[in-house]
Amino acid sequence: MEADRTTRHVRGDRRPDLGVSSTRRLDTYHTYSIPTPHPDLASAQPATHNVTADIPIDPSAVTDPTPLLPQPPALPNIPSLEDLVTKSGLPLEDVLNSHEAVHAALKMSDLKLIGLEHGVLNISGWVQEALTAMHLSTGLPWWGSIAALTITIRMCLFPLIVRTLKHNVRLQAVQPQMTALFKRLQEAKTAQDPQAQQVVAQTLTNLMKTHDVSPFRPLLMPLVQMPFFLGMFYALRKLATLPLPQLKEGGLGWVTDLTLADPYYILPITSMLFTNLVLRVGADGTGAGQNANPNMGHFRNALGVATVLAIPFIGKMPAAVLFYWTFTNLFTLLQALLLRQPAVKSLLKIPTPPPVAAAPEGESVNQNPSLLETWRALREALSTRGEAWQKAKAQAEARSAELERAKGMKKGSALMVERIKEASVAEVSSAPSASAAQESTQGSASTAASWMEGEEGQNTKVGREMVKARRIAAARDRRTRQQ
Repeated sequence: MEADRTTRHVRGDRRPDLGVSSTRRLDTYHTYSIPTPHPDLASAQPATHNVTADIPIDPSAVTDPTPLLPQPPALPNIPSLEDLVTKSGLPLEDVLNSHEAVHAALKMSDLKLIGLEHGVLNISGWVQEALTAMHLSTGLPWWGSIAALTITIRMCLFPLIVRTLKHNVRLQAVQPQMTALFKRLQEAKTAQDPQAQQVVAQTLTNLMKTHDVSPFRPLLMPLVQMPFFLGMFYALRKLATLPLPQLKEGGLGWVTDLTLADPYYILPITSMLFTNLVLRVGADGTGAGQNANPNMGHFRNALGVATVLAIPFIGKMPAAVLFYWTFTNLFTLLQALLLRQPAVKSLLKIPTPPPVAAAPEGESVNQNPSLLETWRALREALSTRGEAWQKAKAQAEARSAELERAKGMKKGSALMVERIKEASVAEVSSAPSASAAQESTQGSASTAASWMEGEEGQNTKVGREMVKARRIAAARDRRTRQQ
């Protein structure tokens, strides 16, 4: 007797249809073959016949070998961004702005496919890849990936920040001695005393080497941070303006589309508020150098006003950029507040800044001036600069008038002489050939010689006429040679 083989069809789970055509779909029915050999003829060759019946079967009772094989995605009806770009037949701009692309599966290779290629030295390109890798590896939404990447970069820079803070405290401790040595060095240069310059310079070098300080080392931290800041800014702006489709639903709360500006201006105001708080607290949080510069208070007030005035312009930027600015300013503020704690200073071995010496009587400086005081100081500084410029101009005019009186020249003739000399130089530079340029230079030299020869007779009318005649003759000779 032939063995029976019963073939049963089990209705499978239907996948959601998102209205996007795809070549990978699940069949409506899965087929399972269950052989049933005859008990008396175990060695006989079974004859197979198919009996189709819609019999409900418990899926847990059936051992499905398919988990051992490569499985399709959880939602096979959702295409990848690569499929939409390569198989839709539409322009790239239309694909990236379509609703299907927002929900398409994203891969790292898709960045190059949509035009986000970059070179080895392109920092913003590397930031784009790092942000995409953060999103794909962690499963965070895009706003969370921006925050995570920002915190990661800032944490990598934290050891350098601590090292810079320690240096700044040491530098502030020896700042009075360095200022005195710089003053002595300048006096030696003015007195043209090479031996004194060498001694003072060697003393200054030994002082900086002993305390391991340098006036240029505080510039290292801004130079390191600036490429990352600009890289994040340009990377996010590029992703938002392209746009990367997934950013349109990668926002948070009132801002779901990261490619558009914040309609309520909450992110611009929050970002600038955190910036002002950082200016008040100090980016390092240690207080080092806060009172060293007497104009620091006015500088903080000026930056605070600038941040407020910048809100209307910053508010037009994509929300992705503003999310980054808000996160990085908030991290800086929290870092500054953390570094102000004595326990943290002790743990990181950050020394306490030395107290600032009191200013002499009558020269006290307000370290926290109001906006009105800053405005008055600015007006006074501009007025002082204007008065200094007017004074220098009056002195120059007085010297010219004195020279004209001494040589018997007409008023304004000194300026005319300067213009004649400039014209002679222009003629030399515009000569058509090297020989012509040489001849023109010789003519200018003869003109200058004639002028020097006639200086003694300028006090008389005859001397001035002779000088004029010689200049005319030299000019004619020069034209003849050029022709």
